[in-house]
Amino acid sequence: DYVSGYAYNMGVGFLADPHPFGRSWFPCFDNFVERSTYSFNVLTDSSNFAYCNGEFISRVEIGEDSLITSWEMDNTIPSYLASIGVAPYSHVEQLFEGIVDDIPVFLIAKPVDTTNMKNSFINLSTAFSTYENRFGPYRWNKVGFNLVPNNGGAMEHATNIAYPKILANGSTDYQAIMAHELAHHWWGDLVTCSTQEDMWINEGMASYCEQLFFESLGGEDAYIEKGRNNHESVFFEAHLNDGAWLPVSGIGTENTYGYTVYLKGSDVAHVLRSYLEDEDFFEILTSFLDENQYSDVSSEDFRDYIIASGTDANIMAYFENWIFNAGFPSFEINTQEIIDNGSNFTINLSIVQQLHHAPELYTDVPMFIQVVDELHNTEDFRVVLSGEMSNISITTTLNPKEIYLNPKDRISQGVFGDNFEIEDTGTTNLSYSDFRVKVNELGESDTYWFRTECHYGDADIEDETTNYKVSNDRFWRVRMFGTTESQETDIEGLIKFNGNENSSNYRDETFFIELENLNLNEDSLVLMYRENGEEAWEVFDDFEIATGGSNTNWIGSIKIYGLKSGDYTWGYLNPDVSLENEPLVDFIRFEQNNLAINIDGIDLLNYNFTIYDSVGRTILSEKFTGSTQILTEKIASGSYVLKVISHDVLLEESFHFNIAK
Repeated sequence: DYVSGYAYNMGVGFLADPHPFGRSWFPCFDNFVERSTYSFNVLTDSSNFAYCNGEFISRVEIGEDSLITSWEMDNTIPSYLASIGVAPYSHVEQLFEGIVDDIPVFLIAKPVDTTNMKNSFINLSTAFSTYENRFGPYRWNKVGFNLVPNNGGAMEHATNIAYPKILANGSTDYQAIMAHELAHHWWGDLVTCSTQEDMWINEGMASYCEQLFFESLGGEDAYIEKGRNNHESVFFEAHLNDGAWLPVSGIGTENTYGYTVYLKGSDVAHVLRSYLEDEDFFEILTSFLDENQYSDVSSEDFRDYIIASGTDANIMAYFENWIFNAGFPSFEINTQEIIDNGSNFTINLSIVQQLHHAPELYTDVPMFIQVVDELHNTEDFRVVLSGEMSNISITTTLNPKEIYLNPKDRISQGVFGDNFEIEDTGTTNLSYSDFRVKVNELGESDTYWFRTECHYGDADIEDETTNYKVSNDRFWRVRMFGTTESQETDIEGLIKFNGNENSSNYRDETFFIELENLNLNEDSLVLMYRENGEEAWEVFDDFEIATGGSNTNWIGSIKIYGLKSGDYTWGYLNPDVSLENEPLVDFIRFEQNNLAINIDGIDLLNYNFTIYDSVGRTILSEKFTGSTQILTEKIASGSYVLKVISHDVLLEESFHFNIAK
């Protein structure tokens, strides 16, 4: 490209097939397999300077206004990694203290841009030491970043990275890209995918290295946060961006540089770390790079090398599940039994696996279980899960208050969980689990421990015939306990539904299609609850549905009053259920005065009632005990809605009334 006084190349063509684009400026075998050394001799006028791969040799004046600049690249690279950049450049030279040798660093920019570049690259040394410590010594003669006026991305030319100058603005906002491009000197440049169908080996691994970089900067919390953000993008955006749920290997030409390759590629590398555990993970990857340096590899080569390392992990299953197939698993605790042994506790769990756009059940997945006691002490256990149901037994010295899966999100799956503690009133928005908690009142000495999980999968895996049909897209699991369990505590929850495929937060792919096909709308929804996976779903006692002004756009929320531990989702009255001995109910009639509402027409023993005010707040909610009167003497004047509900006979009636005192 020749742009604004710059001449430079970018090694790939996104729209080209094949994508390697060395052929755009010199004759070559343009693939990932053929590798060569390079000599560069670049003629420019005296105001411009050329930077290329490898080692600087000389800059010779030719006449009064010309220069020939020479560079030598002694390490072999594929054609697409050969690089040249020409502009009125200068460079800032630094020195990294490497494991084997000190490595010169060239930050190359026009003089006006060098200060911003230095400030934006202030953590480059952290990235360098991270990758050396994780994957072995830097095997090239220099680190080079070359600012160019390209807004379409950076390019990992070996030792002479083409880096968009718009990203070197003096801040560290884009340092993940800086770290990504440096990481290619291990993943992509040193070891290169054999074909573009396995581009995840280049781009997915380099994307995962961003997560390792943030781990070095901010510790484990930063690593987890970066991984969670990445997994959200994979789960909710990759299939939309790439047109389908895809595996990372065998990717089509149109998606070689798509979300699946970069983001799910990072996801599966993160999962592999859990399969191998840290010591083996980094040791095996380092030796893999050593033995395959300056060569090309396929997914099968990568798989076979890890298997040959002697690891106990089922790497064949890992590659089949995570690399060669699309989608994700979801794991949930279905039943649990706690046995007090006196000195310790035995916990027996049945753990269910569901699939989210994956073709087959996953095998030998390492899963982590966390046990929490009433003082919030924790103990973690590593187990292995396979198939539709796994029965697990663990023993702990903690007295279990709560038990949950996947602390620290070590396995990327269709369950999104948040842990937090509350010591005061207020609202907490949990974006990862898509849940909101509002504490209206809390006992003076009370501290609440929370875990909220959003499970993507069928809320009723047993597919039992009930009076209500529940969501087959997702449900929420809430686990909470206080240190004093004060009766004064008043906590609300809120979940959102979105079955509108044209919206930006489309989450519910099938349930609302079913609702629409039955000519039902959002007014037909009810909040469903169960205490745990062993229990049947029932309509929750107290909730409020907000449709956002439209009851047919499938976007809205459900507020949960009196939040408690258990599972929550939405449902609707199942029209396919045949009820025996259903009472004949023609109407519910009430008469209202200043003191009481009198209801007659049916036997009310199995009915609940709720009174809402004009803005939807619950004023009174109780069960009938045989009386046909609801006393209103303590209710202020105003407009109200009375809702009478029977779960047994599938009846729900609402009436508007006024109180004037």
